[in-house]
Amino acid sequence: MKMNWGKGMALVMIGFMAFIIVLATKMSNIDTNLVEKDYYEKGQNFKVINEMKSNYKANSSFMNLKKESSGIEISFIEQVDSGYIHLYRPSDSKLDIKLDLKDKIDLTIPTEDLIKGKWKAKILFFKSGRGFLTEQSLEL
Repeated sequence: MKMNWGKGMALVMIGFMAFIIVLATKMSNIDTNLVEKDYYEKGQNFKVINEMKSNYKANSSFMNLKKESSGIEISFIEQVDSGYIHLYRPSDSKLDIKLDLKDKIDLTIPTEDLIKGKWKAKILFFKSGRGFLTEQSLEL
């Protein structure tokens, strides 16, 4: 079979199209882990979130977070009205842990079940009608 430039261009175009199709299918099957799934709502509440962060900065002695050998210890000076702790891994959202803080002063999260690496702790709590928010990085 004799090869001319028309057949060669057709083979190159077919090969290139096949490469693009394979690349597009591989990219569509990749699992992406977003840190925030509700980023639009978070952007809408930007002012409220910044106010809660500044409330925490002004009263940072109200809560203490320490990494100990037994686990992650979180202690409050007084009992909080409500709130939650969200431990999340930026690389894998399937490992996230969310714990309720209602009527708790001290809380210990055991670290033997957690995978080693970088974690982030997002702590939101309410005391006397005021919201407090902090995000801290942890290395386990």
